[in-house]
Amino acid sequence: MQTLTIQQVAQQTGLSVHTLRYYERNGLLEPVNRASSGHRRYSAEDISRIEFLTRLRTTGMSIRQMQEFTQLFRERPEAIAERRAILETHEQQVQAHIQELERNLEAIRWKIQYYKGLEEQQQIDATHASSKVTTNDDLVRVDVVTKSGVVGDRYSTPLMSNVNH
Repeated sequence: MQTLTIQQVAQQTGLSVHTLRYYERNGLLEPVNRASSGHRRYSAEDISRIEFLTRLRTTGMSIRQMQEFTQLFRERPEAIAERRAILETHEQQVQAHIQELERNLEAIRWKIQYYKGLEEQQQIDATHASSKVTTNDDLVRVDVVTKSGVVGDRYSTPLMSNVNH
């Protein structure tokens, strides 16, 4: 049977060496077997338990609840209904948290759409403002003429086009 060192388990599970020792010291894990050198050697079963504990912790279960669950597992293996009840209670808490996250996510999505609408309106306003300045529809070409002929041209507002030059 292959076993892993604490560093290998830390790397595989994403937990720190300190956390693995903490879990063992506080009864979340049974004492881990040790090599003749005294170093911890984790079995596949140990790793499976660590991965499940990590899922419980990641979903918000307290260390105290995790200790209660693992204590039931070790000391009263027949207490399946009690372990299931702990997990069902935790499942309800996780579901409530997911629903809260969904509501918060919906509010964030609404705000994103609101800002997109504001940005679109800014672009429309900017385009409309610049079109008033640059469109030739509002400007009339006026040729400037001297006795020797056309010297050049300029743009003016329609009201100014009636001015005699």
